[in-house]
Amino acid sequence: MLKEKEMKDYTFRLIGEADFGQYKAACSLSPKELTEFLSLGQHMDEFNVFDFWNHFSYFLNSEEMDIYGLFDEKTLVGFAAMSRSSRQFGTQISYWIRSGYHGKGLGRLFMFHLLTRALGPKNFKFAELIIDQENHASLSVAEGLGLTLIDSWEDAESGAGTKNSGKFRLYMAFENRFSVEAEQRGLTPYQALQELWALEALGLVTAIPYEQIPKPFKRVTLRETLRFAKKPRPEIGE
Repeated sequence: MLKEKEMKDYTFRLIGEADFGQYKAACSLSPKELTEFLSLGQHMDEFNVFDFWNHFSYFLNSEEMDIYGLFDEKTLVGFAAMSRSSRQFGTQISYWIRSGYHGKGLGRLFMFHLLTRALGPKNFKFAELIIDQENHASLSVAEGLGLTLIDSWEDAESGAGTKNSGKFRLYMAFENRFSVEAEQRGLTPYQALQELWALEALGLVTAIPYEQIPKPFKRVTLRETLRFAKKPRPEIGE
């Protein structure tokens, strides 16, 4: 695990156009990370520089997500996408760590920064991670950070990657003030969230529009995504 001094040696920030070379290098050196539980690496061994640019450009210019990187000096060692959850008031986070940087505690460090951003400046009530039950490293990160296990299910058509088990877990982290107010009312944060969803469905509250970080350029891009397919969520009260 990283010591406090070592943690300060890594930089967390938004990804920009100038990071294309690092993104390409990280992808090229991480076929296992991009294919085991994601589909990003599919056919990537056949990519030329234009294919890589289109791939990178989608994430950079998508109006549906913001992308973040964890850097060891100038080297991109972690990549994440933060997009709106399928349910209101929250975001879904997906991430991967570059080959050669596992076992150092970087997944936990990266996720800590991502959750801090999502539940702070981004003003989401919750952040969620959907994790394949065979992805032990990501499960360890979620549980190590104290995220709440909300649900688990089996769906052979959900997920992605060569090791897709068809079994998944949903973890959530909640904004601190939202959690405190829920506890003061004798509710768990998730119960308070279900209540909020019910009020939103009745038109009594309105979700804050997704405030994306402005991006300077727009380009035609490939429609690819880090997000897992998810099973339909039960209606409130079921």
